[in-house]
Amino acid sequence: MRPIVSTIGSAIEPLSKYIDTFLKPMVALLPSYIRDTGHFISKIEGLQYRPDGEYLVTMDLESLYTNIPQQEAIDVVALYLNRRGDDPALSFILKCLETVLFNNYFDFNGKMYHQIKGVSMGAACAPSVANLYVGAFEDKFIYNEMAPFYENVQAWSRFIDDVFFIWKGSEDQLLEFYSWLNLCDSNLRFTIKYDHHLVEFLDVYIKHYQGHLLMTL
Repeated sequence: MRPIVSTIGSAIEPLSKYIDTFLKPMVALLPSYIRDTGHFISKIEGLQYRPDGEYLVTMDLESLYTNIPQQEAIDVVALYLNRRGDDPALSFILKCLETVLFNNYFDFNGKMYHQIKGVSMGAACAPSVANLYVGAFEDKFIYNEMAPFYENVQAWSRFIDDVFFIWKGSEDQLLEFYSWLNLCDSNLRFTIKYDHHLVEFLDVYIKHYQGHLLMTL
């Protein structure tokens, strides 16, 4: 079950949409970014693959939206916005984001609630905020050449909270990586599935065929 709070017609929804016009282009530049199934197929299909020494792996980030810490998310967004250079709108965008994240009030069964952790799944900017938060995590623990499993992880691709990659190494090493990954950020919890020959990701099956990866619907 996913806790979705609609923000349609709310006072913060225009702000959320405004913020997202700045965040979406940055999300699209993340090395793990997947736009949709077609985009994923174009990135992955045809890659060389050896089932005797590699694994096809999928992961899921459990309850991603509700587990993202709000202030840390703002700090991450500030980091990415700063990479754009000296932007006079930076402080205003961050103030808008603070307003959106810190002021999510909703009614449930006649009682008013205030969300103090996570981002509202109904907010227009929520997917982008989540993507950038995980993107910063990936920069540190997946794409960093100093990360302990950097050489083992290949073709890491992510659609918000769904991950696919090729693991080069043994099953024991993969499970060690999985355990380590879940210790890197207490706000992120990964689940895992893997196989030598076939995995399901998004709405496609990824399988080994004559030394390459093949996709089927």
